[in-house]
Amino acid sequence: LLQRDPNRRISFRDFFRHPFIFVDLSSQIARADDLFQRSINAEQSGDLKKALEYRVRALDEYVAIIKVDEDHDRKRILRARVKEGLIAAESLKKRLLTKNRNAGSAPTTTSSSAENLNLNDNKELSAAYQRCLNGNQFMNASRFTQACDEYQIGLTVMLRAARTETDPAKSKILHNMISFYLNKAELCKNKNEAQQLDIDMENIKEDSA
Repeated sequence: LLQRDPNRRISFRDFFRHPFIFVDLSSQIARADDLFQRSINAEQSGDLKKALEYRVRALDEYVAIIKVDEDHDRKRILRARVKEGLIAAESLKKRLLTKNRNAGSAPTTTSSSAENLNLNDNKELSAAYQRCLNGNQFMNASRFTQACDEYQIGLTVMLRAARTETDPAKSKILHNMISFYLNKAELCKNKNEAQQLDIDMENIKEDSA
């Protein structure tokens, strides 16, 4: 390829097939196949979250192989596998969202709980409660990463306060608030992971087009 004489230069295709350049894709294909099988096993065992993660990782590997593979027949097979895999991943995602939605139906709470706790007497706890309210707003705006951060900060302070609260009534209210926002935080985390998987799947669709 670097020869001065154009007639003596090898083609780009031959260049990348040269023994010093050519990359054996068998190990990468085996890794993608293994991830794909893990996805099937996880789905059969009922772990939809893990199944979807493995499926997306497998598809990402297949797309990377397609980009460099010179075997046209194998590329055609892998493209078909990616197309089918994306359909299966979409189905897994819908099932997972339904499962998370049902699991995330936590009991409702009102601001009266915080009022009964008299947060005005505790600035740190009041700020923690406000963090959780901020998390609600971020959740409603589908800004799940920020929402998770707010819930984590608020809950850390609440949990610390619960360990030192001596008033039984206040302790009960505080534990109810913690339970509620722990459920909200878990739901937020699931939505955040689902959102990231959506981004990954869109990238795979674009790369495999």
